[in-house]
Amino acid sequence: MQLNCAHALVGDQFAGRANSSRQVTLIQQQHLAVIATCIGRGIIDPALLRRNIVVFGTNLPALQDRRFRIGDAPLESSGACHPDSNMERVPGVGDISARVNEAGRVRIRDRLFHTR
Repeated sequence: MQLNCAHALVGDQFAGRANSSRQVTLIQQQHLAVIATCIGRGIIDPALLRRNIVVFGTNLPALQDRRFRIGDAPLESSGACHPDSNMERVPGVGDISARVNEAGRVRIRDRLFHTR
């Protein structure tokens, strides 16, 4: 996937909103099982939660007000990512939103690195 600093995630609903604090949304993979249990499902598709990137082994809330990088894309946490009105019935935990600081490519299995 390609992240563009002026357009967020290429093809995403927030593309073209350069000033949006929710250009990219992330969720911890570990929380998918918790959410599935809460809503009585054995497995849950991250797309149901409308998150762009699933990460593993990172405490996303600890990234508040921090810069980080996934693949070639430098990002900056812009706060918690609460469920929107379309998904209030589906709980979200450990989600954050981020701004794209500079265009870059993110690939499956790219690592998340703290940069500040």
